Amino acid sequence: IYPAILFFALFGLVIVLLYFVLPRIIKLFPGGRDQLPAETRAVLACSDFLTGNWLILLIVGGLTVAGFIAARRTPRGREVLDGALLKLPGLGGVMRRIAVSRFASTASVLQEAGCDVFTVLNVSGATCGNAAVISAFTRSGEAVRRGQTITQAFERESLIDPLLIQMVSVGEKTGELDKCLARLVAYYDEEIPRTVKRFLTFLEPAMLLVAGVVVAIILLAALMPIFTLYETLG
Repeated sequence: IYPAILFFALFGLVIVLLYFVLPRIIKLFPGGRDQLPAETRAVLACSDFLTGNWLILLIVGGLTVAGFIAARRTPRGREVLDGALLKLPGLGGVMRRIAVSRFASTASVLQEAGCDVFTVLNVSGATCGNAAVISAFTRSGEAVRRGQTITQAFERESLIDPLLIQMVSVGEKTGELDKCLARLVAYYDEEIPRTVKRFLTFLEPAMLLVAGVVVAIILLAALMPIFTLYETLG
């Protein structure tokens, strides 16, 4: 929640600087735009684009959100979007581990209760919360029905965590699949919070750094005409 609030606050700050502050500061300087530094003209071009097309940008943004919501309501669209999220640097790995952890948690309970392997795969796969990973587990269940082992079926799917494949392999060989899955869940319960914390620890200062650079560029673009004017008078 905090990174999301930070992102919208910084985004709003940049919009205010470009839309309201910069144009009013530039009007204070005599002469036309041709006399302004190239950096200032470049930032002013961005400001002009924003002020001249804000309605179009608002409509495009609304249509994008509406399209995203509509796509999420279809099975294929949900799978594509969830698969794209898994490819994001840093965040994708965390989301995949969370999905696999949910699968392992449910599968451990069902396996211990004596459910057949098809029920374990189908029911546990449906609980992982990511449509792309759910499809991977569904395909694995179909492969098991064709005579493959769970390990062989999982190895064909790139979205399934290699650690889960290793633990399932050990469980199938020892006949203690439920215990191996339970150990994996215990590991994920400790590792995932640490991974999320490391990710957020990197993300928050990175967002502040990028926003600081953008704001600095805008402010320098507004101040450079002053420096140029002083040099001319000097």
